[in-house]
Amino acid sequence: MRGFGLLLAFLALCGIAQAETVQPEMAHPVGLTMLTVKDPASGGPVRSLIWYPSQSAGEPTRMGPFVLDASRDMPAAKGHFPLILLSHGNEGSYLSHRDSAMALAQAGYIVATPMHAGDNFQDRRLLGTEVLLSSRPKSISALIDALLADGRLPIDPKKIGFIGFSAGGYTGLALLGARPSYARAALHCEDHPQDPICQYAPVDPGKPVLITDLSDSRIKAAVLMDPLTWNFTDDELAAVKTPVYLMRPEQGDVLAEAFHSDRIAKVSPGVETVWSIKHAGHFSFLAPFPEAIKADVGPIAQDAPGFDREAVHEEINRRMIDFFGRVLTPRS
Repeated sequence: MRGFGLLLAFLALCGIAQAETVQPEMAHPVGLTMLTVKDPASGGPVRSLIWYPSQSAGEPTRMGPFVLDASRDMPAAKGHFPLILLSHGNEGSYLSHRDSAMALAQAGYIVATPMHAGDNFQDRRLLGTEVLLSSRPKSISALIDALLADGRLPIDPKKIGFIGFSAGGYTGLALLGARPSYARAALHCEDHPQDPICQYAPVDPGKPVLITDLSDSRIKAAVLMDPLTWNFTDDELAAVKTPVYLMRPEQGDVLAEAFHSDRIAKVSPGVETVWSIKHAGHFSFLAPFPEAIKADVGPIAQDAPGFDREAVHEEINRRMIDFFGRVLTPRS
């Protein structure tokens, strides 16, 4: 959310590679490349890291002080692989969920982690604007177009999935057919002022007009992690019929679950599984922070007693791989 993004992205760049969820003898080496597309809504650049199974391992990739166990521009492994789009929360970065991208690539997926134009740690100009509601989903569709047209990576176009956290969850819901309204956020907070997210509500509710359809039928399955829903009515959420694995925290410290994840589970026909993670908070879905800097980071790196972020992320990544494996049936 606003105010957390710059710190989150900086710390992501200063992190340490996390534990893998795939056994070494089963894991693909991981290649890494970059691709930039134009945001169709704002015209801004959407810079993306693309993680993919490679034929062989090379040198780790350094991004500032951060070291990724993935090698730049390696030849892709033989075969055709499912594509997963992974959308960060407000003011995040393409490294906010690096452990999940790495685990999925090792398991035989091509993973694109875009940094949303106007909503990342370097550029926050679209936050709180109606443009952002269109920008995020349209950028994902533009990225799919670019990856399929590029031809360098062996993507199976019939096997495309999505992962979204927080505002990335909003992005996924729009892509799956729920039409948002900019005014809905303010109206939500008039009805539910106790929702913690309402401290970020737009001052001007604007016109209660639904935005043009933003859905992308190429996306066949989605994992949503504590998704933001205040731009949708129940009727709009009911339009989500694509298979969804919903992951929600037990603590509603940023999003009151009764008004967000619980509502999706109740009205969206596509929700197949709901996992309520004990002792987790909203920021528990971010990649684990290194022990050496947790104290300096503050609350977003600290977890409730009894919650082991690294262990839970191993389980999160395993469940993602199992879900997409069942729905998208990857082949290496």
